[in-house]
Amino acid sequence: ECAVRPREYQMSDSCKLIQSLLVDGEAASACECAAISPNSKKIFLAARDSSAYVWAAGKPQSLLTLNGHTSKVTSVGFHPNETYVGGGAADGSLKIWDLQQGGKVARTLAADDEEGQAIRTTLFHPLGADMVVTSSATNFVSVWNYRTRSRLKKLDACVLPQSTVAQYQSDA
Repeated sequence: ECAVRPREYQMSDSCKLIQSLLVDGEAASACECAAISPNSKKIFLAARDSSAYVWAAGKPQSLLTLNGHTSKVTSVGFHPNETYVGGGAADGSLKIWDLQQGGKVARTLAADDEEGQAIRTTLFHPLGADMVVTSSATNFVSVWNYRTRSRLKKLDACVLPQSTVAQYQSDA
């Protein structure tokens, strides 16, 4: 059996942290998953439906409502320069929203062979390259070029060297 555990167990902890940062307790209580921006001033929150929001920490209203997903958003992440956010969904699709364009969907990524498999992790390249890493409920890790909408690599997380998996989880 694969030793890689889904990141689900971390979501409740991040939502508890978000509850302390948001003024709107209703939004925080509906939190499915959340991410804090690199400068710690914004929060990307996905509710338990297909809704996603960008908030300023400590502010009573969301800055942006991000639309586009038709199934539950299961993972979220900020681009390091905070121009984009990405949200993976239960149907296996990933939306990249452009925050400089008012939250418009800039890209949609989906792998035919992963259709219907929830995305558990959304990680942008830490140096701002045009790459995003996703992991699926079936323990596959995909590396994408989000500008070209192409999957560069698909890896089975169960056969990655243990140090690679540990690094992958700790970077999340």
